[in-house]
Amino acid sequence: MFQGIQCVVQGADHIKYNKICQDAAGELVKEHYAAAAVSDGHGGSKYIRSEIGSRFAVQAALDTVSAFMEDYEGFTAAIRKNPDYILNRMECYFIAKWNEKIEIHHDDHELTPEEKKIIEKENEKSGREADWHSYYGCTVLIAVMAEGYSYGMLVGDGTFAVVYDDGTVSIPIEDPYSVANMTSSVCDKQSKDRFQHYFEDRQPLSMTVSSDGLCKSFDSEENLKDYHIRLTYMMDSEQVSISLKKNLQNFTQKGSGDDISVAAVFDSEMLNDKKAVLLNLIEEKKKADQERRIAEKKRLEERKRQMELARREEERRREEEERRRREKELRRLEENRRQAEKRLKEEERRWKEAELRYAKEKEKLSKQKEEIERQRAELKEARRRLQEEQSARDREQRTSAEVFHGMTEYDSSSEDSQTSLTQKTLQGAAVILERIEYSTRNCIDIIGQKLEKQADIIANDGTDTKETKK
Repeated sequence: MFQGIQCVVQGADHIKYNKICQDAAGELVKEHYAAAAVSDGHGGSKYIRSEIGSRFAVQAALDTVSAFMEDYEGFTAAIRKNPDYILNRMECYFIAKWNEKIEIHHDDHELTPEEKKIIEKENEKSGREADWHSYYGCTVLIAVMAEGYSYGMLVGDGTFAVVYDDGTVSIPIEDPYSVANMTSSVCDKQSKDRFQHYFEDRQPLSMTVSSDGLCKSFDSEENLKDYHIRLTYMMDSEQVSISLKKNLQNFTQKGSGDDISVAAVFDSEMLNDKKAVLLNLIEEKKKADQERRIAEKKRLEERKRQMELARREEERRREEEERRRREKELRRLEENRRQAEKRLKEEERRWKEAELRYAKEKEKLSKQKEEIERQRAELKEARRRLQEEQSARDREQRTSAEVFHGMTEYDSSSEDSQTSLTQKTLQGAAVILERIEYSTRNCIDIIGQKLEKQADIIANDGTDTKETKK
């Protein structure tokens, strides 16, 4: 007997940012088959009615399955004979059905002022007017289980999981065009070419379709498959709806943060017969997980121990480097101190030598000063004698002039020529004496100036030497 379950939870991030839930899910159970469908409305700002589009996608999917499988015997024969042809026709029928629903809604519900503002902003950003079909953009996944066979189709991202009676899990179809945050969409003009489908002439234990919010909550495909085994095991439980909702809420809070929609179909009689197999698998998985956790714990403990050893070794190495650095620094300081003492001793030696030179220079300057004083005294005495000699010469000259004048008066007439010669001679001698006196005075003045200048220089040198000593 076929049964179905479905559940939709609002994403934790959608609740946080006050965004509506854009996922939808549905299931259809008939006597000979059961169908499950989910749809994820796009979250981009231009998809202003994606939550409506996802709801219409689920309805159109179930309507398509119901319309094609109304004649169950004929459909079963046709799909077993040519599954690709039948599935292609179903995909075209689904697209037409979905477009019909959104056209009716678009005609009956004009854009609100807020929606118009969003669309105008998006058109301005993209530089072109958006196709109104994109307002309802969404993905769709459809799974159908029938007596003895199964099939499915999808457009866009999500998970299509099939659990078989031996406990194996398969993901038969995926959307190859979904990369990162980009995905195929029912609203695309080429959506017919983007459909992926499969047919299997075998009845599985369960078939589950889910939006990408579920698979993004798992860190690996293996863990995702394990979850589908556990989900299949509890599908016929009376508490399955409550447990499933709690699980999905936990996934969105701790995992993807996105809306999550899940729909599944299963054969309860087959499931009841194979529960022991699933339970053994679940127990083995638990045991393997426990062993893995123990091994992981040991690995983490070993890693922690290795890290502790590495940390200690690093501390020891740093301490050794610090000790070497300090020793090197002490050696450098000791060498600097030794060099400083050496420079100090050298400065003291130079200071003593300078003091000795200063004393010698001072003694020498003292002697030079005494010599200059003596020379000054001699020069003064020479000037005094020169003045006395000059005075004597002046007296002699006056006396000679008086004598010559008397002689001239006594014998002026007879000795005119001799007098004339004598006067010329005396005049020449007077000129010579004056020149000698002038030259002598200049020489004495020059010598005196030089001696005084030398004395000043020596005196200044003595001052500079004292300043140098200070």
